[in-house]
This record gives sequence, structure tokens and C-alpha cells, in this order.
Amino acid sequence: MYRYNMGTKNMFDFPKTLHQLHLFEADGISYAADIERARVVELSAVMVDILKLAETQTSEVIVQMLKTSYMEDDISEAFERLAAFEKTGLLFNRGENLKETLAVENERRKLLAVCIMPFE
Repeated sequence: MYRYNMGTKNMFDFPKTLHQLHLFEADGISYAADIERARVVELSAVMVDILKLAETQTSEVIVQMLKTSYMEDDISEAFERLAAFEKTGLLFNRGENLKETLAVENERRKLLAVCIMPFE
């Protein structure tokens, strides 16, 4: 599962397939709504940037692109947090049958859409 090593910490082997995500910000805090799992998770700025590159870039390229804007420890911590989300089935596709997953999660997605849409 892990391949690239920055210092003593391991990272994801990107590129990876993401679930259908909605990235958004509320009150200055970044979030990802995992539509397929009907869950919302808080993200750091570096995690958002990694997710934007996750499906098209390798781990090495992501690190090289982000290390001009973030400290290596922050990048490493972001990879660790993303790995924890993947272990719980969030954000990343682990080969699930997407049609079945979408059917099972349909009611939760409807509730999630209501929760993240601003009320006027």
C-alpha cells in the first residue's frame, strides 16, 4: 500500500481513484463530503491539495509540487491522515462495486445533500 518514503514516514502510492467527493469550505475550515459514503470529514489545506492531485499524479510528483508551499512534516502528516481515512473506507475507492455502494447509500446521500446545502 505504501511506497514513497520521505524521511522516516511512509506515504500513499498515488495515483489513486477517489470516491465522488465534494470539497468545500465553511467558516474557514475545509471539508470533503464523501458522497459514496455519505460522510463529511475535516481536511487541512495540504490534504485538499493532495486530493486535487490524487488521481493524476504520483506520490513523488505530489510531494515535489507541494513542498514549495508546505513543510515536509505537514505533507507527511497529511498522507498519514489520508491513509487513515482510506483504512476506514473513506475518500478512496478500494475496488468496491460502486453501483451496489450507491444503491445502499442512497438515503444517506440524500440526507448529506440536505445537510451541506445552505438554508436560505
